[in-house]
Amino acid sequence: MKLKYLLAACTAFFLVSCSNDDELPQLPQHGDIVGLNIKDAKYIYTSGTNTRSSAAQYRQIKKDGRDMELSWIDDKGDTVRINDLSKIWDINETYLMINTERPINYKPSFDENGNILLDPIIGGGHSYLINKETEAIYDLGIGLNGENAITDKQENIYATQYSGLALYKIQ
Repeated sequence: MKLKYLLAACTAFFLVSCSNDDELPQLPQHGDIVGLNIKDAKYIYTSGTNTRSSAAQYRQIKKDGRDMELSWIDDKGDTVRINDLSKIWDINETYLMINTERPINYKPSFDENGNILLDPIIGGGHSYLINKETEAIYDLGIGLNGENAITDKQENIYATQYSGLALYKIQ
């Protein structure tokens, strides 16, 4: 009798653990990223280290003293966990600059077998300006180094690529 229950349990385990190979990999279930929840942030800091084996977690301390995880805002108004933020810089009173490894709304392509196709992604990362008040994201279309970015009297922002060979003016 015990053998019968053991066989039933093993059969149930194998049925549950088997996967359907015809299913495509699951993509994150959120809308397009349109903002970063930084309104009323007093400080933004990293928790942990940013290495290949462990990503840093970006956090913020709100003006009211709450310590919260920094997260994206999608077009539905939902917050989405940040997985790909590699750098963040405070540029001036109005903007932050962030860098990601891939575009924030990157959607991989799949072949007929469900394998991810390697999309050509330009190296150097992707940079975005974030308006601190509206939380809106502006895609700069290129990877820039915000560490030494400067702002002139007309509120133009200047930043270089990581190679330092080109200076870009952002209005």
